Amino acid sequence: MKVLKPSSVYKAPFAETPEAMVEAALDLAGLKPGETFVDLGFGDGRMLFAAAGRGAVAMGVEIRPVLYEGVRKIASDMGLKDRIFLELGDLYESELIRKADVLYAFLDDEGLRLLKPRLEASLKPGARLVTLSNRIPGWKPLRTLRLRDPESRLVPRRTIYLYVFGKHYPSEAFRTFLIGFLTVAFFAPLYAFLLEALGYNYGLHVASVIAFAIIGLFMAFIPFREFSPLLPASLLSSPLHPSPLTSPSLPPNPSPSKGIHRFHGSPSLVRLLFALITLLFLSEELLLNSPLALYGLSSSILGFLVLPAIAAILDPENGWLRKAIEASALIMATRVVLTPFPMGFLSLPAFLPAIYTLILAGLTIYIAYRRIEARDVRLSKGKKSLGFQASLGLASGSLVGIAEFFILKPSPILPGASLAETMAYVTIVLVLMVGFVEELLFRGLLQASLERLLPPWQAIGATSVIFSLMHIGWMNPLEVLLAYGAGIVFGYLAKATGSLIAPMIAHGFGNLVLYLIAL
Repeated sequence: MKVLKPSSVYKAPFAETPEAMVEAALDLAGLKPGETFVDLGFGDGRMLFAAAGRGAVAMGVEIRPVLYEGVRKIASDMGLKDRIFLELGDLYESELIRKADVLYAFLDDEGLRLLKPRLEASLKPGARLVTLSNRIPGWKPLRTLRLRDPESRLVPRRTIYLYVFGKHYPSEAFRTFLIGFLTVAFFAPLYAFLLEALGYNYGLHVASVIAFAIIGLFMAFIPFREFSPLLPASLLSSPLHPSPLTSPSLPPNPSPSKGIHRFHGSPSLVRLLFALITLLFLSEELLLNSPLALYGLSSSILGFLVLPAIAAILDPENGWLRKAIEASALIMATRVVLTPFPMGFLSLPAFLPAIYTLILAGLTIYIAYRRIEARDVRLSKGKKSLGFQASLGLASGSLVGIAEFFILKPSPILPGASLAETMAYVTIVLVLMVGFVEELLFRGLLQASLERLLPPWQAIGATSVIFSLMHIGWMNPLEVLLAYGAGIVFGYLAKATGSLIAPMIAHGFGNLVLYLIAL
């Protein structure tokens, strides 16, 4: 067989038999004797029998009973009970994914989009994943194999994609940081023009923040497209998964599980909805930090009350759209909780701990009430070593802290306090409390929810715009821009590592560096 280089495409002139296509897919995955092969929706079991014939432990899940029983009988007749293990159930809920050294999935675009979060939460590093005809959105295949299909006239050529889990992020990283770069590149000359025209005053602040929000939203929601076949799924029958035993009365395979939180609307509707929610944040923050602060507070209360009702109407199944909108309402609630603690009632050192304790309590109650698993909001050790994640957090946090100092030039947070007292306060409050709470809210809850509905780079971009607007209160447009850039970095760290450890460290250490320099 031809040795494939990363990202290469091998065009075979003809696959003489369907079995040849099966063997080509297993060759591409490099399946070895003793490895565990998992087929999601195994059809007539052709892939399972080929994998077992190579000495692998073959496992498969199928939702259609007639196919399950048919393959089980054939495996028994062939004496392969000790090498082929079958599961009757929904592939979206199967625990077999965790066991796979090599995993095969023949699904349409929507099926792969729904399966993707489960793969990212369950696959072990180094696991190989093979898909046929359709790519996993946001993942970059390591190798690609194109074959002539001997059994299909509608689709004369098939493309088989190989992914190695842990090496599938380059294209996602490129698009994530591209939207951040483009946002800054377009905003910078516009800000220079506004500064020259208006001078450095409140009018500049309002105009530049509005311009930034519009540019950031546009860049976040640019419809990057995945290159995939445009044929409907019904025409994509495959010799790797023919289903001659299928009864017309049975449901199609695969059927998205009720256990998978999903939204039946289009991504375009999600983008429009969150563009409107972002503009609501923009108006609320501008009002809250103006002489019309009472109207801003009213907007916060209105958003906190109305957004959950909208979420219940749009997503009554309690899916990820509902959670994303409710996360937006919780961000509104962080502004509402400011009112019980006027600065005259609490001293400045006690103000932040009181506020963030309330916010953390609200987040904890919400996550418990919605029964959201910790790993779904990235409260896990992640896919990288703790040392590596800590190093990423410290490096990025130090850069953010230094840049923020030159923009804000803040006074010492505890005037007259000793270095030890300042260090203790900043570490406990700004590093542990603020860093943990804000990352859990933005990257853990809001961004993770949006990633189930949109491509990851769009989820990161939209979350970063909202995160930046929460910094309008500093009354410095460059701080809003810095917060956006930091949000892009924190969001990608969360996505790439599968954990909040790196972004929490980056966020908290950035605050520490900022106020240490201020001393």
